Amino acid sequence: MRIALPVVLAMGLGFLGWVLQRNLEPEASPRPVQGPAGLIADSVKAPQLAAGRPESVAAIAQISPRPIEPADGSSIAGTHAAISPATAVRANCLAQASPARESGSLAIHRWTDSRGIIHFSDTAPQGAVQAHRRIEVEGAPPVRVEARGYDVNLPEALAQRAVADALAIQRILRDSLDVEDDGVSVLQIEFIASPAAFAERTGNTGASQAAGSYSMRDHTIRVLMQPDAELNFRILRHEITHALIHERVGVLPTALNEGLAGFFENLRVSGMGGQVIPAHEMRGATALLPSGDPAAALISLFAHADRMFYGPGQEARYAQAFALIAQLMGSEDGRRALAAVLRAQRQAPCESADVVAILEAEYPGGLSTLGTDWLAWMRNPPDTVIAY
Repeated sequence: MRIALPVVLAMGLGFLGWVLQRNLEPEASPRPVQGPAGLIADSVKAPQLAAGRPESVAAIAQISPRPIEPADGSSIAGTHAAISPATAVRANCLAQASPARESGSLAIHRWTDSRGIIHFSDTAPQGAVQAHRRIEVEGAPPVRVEARGYDVNLPEALAQRAVADALAIQRILRDSLDVEDDGVSVLQIEFIASPAAFAERTGNTGASQAAGSYSMRDHTIRVLMQPDAELNFRILRHEITHALIHERVGVLPTALNEGLAGFFENLRVSGMGGQVIPAHEMRGATALLPSGDPAAALISLFAHADRMFYGPGQEARYAQAFALIAQLMGSEDGRRALAAVLRAQRQAPCESADVVAILEAEYPGGLSTLGTDWLAWMRNPPDTVIAY
């Protein structure tokens, strides 16, 4: 007993010390749950309300979920795949795939033709033009194309047209919306003939009816080859816009992302300028107009993020998103408000910007006026040419 008692006391003191040590240690942080492609799942939260927002607008915004991102980081034109119900927060939200800008000087010519369209080119214009200027710029063009065919020959003059389209879109984003073009964007483009192969290459069998896809995972644009050559380039412009937005801006809210892609999809490039005639795309679309309060309809459009945007009724949402961008791009006030959204998104690229609060603050008259102007534009699209 004399030997056992000290042993028992020692064991008891040791156990007491172990318990105290466990209680004093800081609680270990749980490891994030890794989703597909190494994405970190986060819970869905309602956005905060902006001060001074009308009560009807605030009530809707309060129940609007934060945008949901596709698990594989892809954006697909056409039929969209099902995605995870959790928000995928990317550690690398901007593409960051651009090499440093090459050194050297480049001469760019700017002029206006007889139709009033502004042109930019690295060669001097031929014939009679107006307001011709020669601009010395530093570095290489901000976009480079690397194209390949998976199971089909590439469209004729693909590289030249893709570069011209990408440069024109990038220049408009920079000059009209203050989107920086730091570095050289390398666009990986793959044309595919078979719908089955397209579904396999995009990593989603549910996308077999889609026409084009841009994957944030491997920074690659994929186009399902169409019989109409011009349709191929229209699809390509749509996906180039998604790629440049990812490269330069970040995870833009779905309605604005698709609206911008739809707008530039209709860009008719001439030289290094171009034009969009938005009214042509809205013919016969009056049945797709939203109903009810215009501001509430706008918030509802923004609230339909990814899976909800691409679900039933997506045709109407695509048309409404296109009309919103066209209406904003058609006025100086609209471009300034849209530029403010893109600037805020660039500053925090991983989280979709609070577009409702920004437009409420930046658009003259706030979201109520913007909603009214947007609805009026859709009811009677102005037959004007937006030239660049």
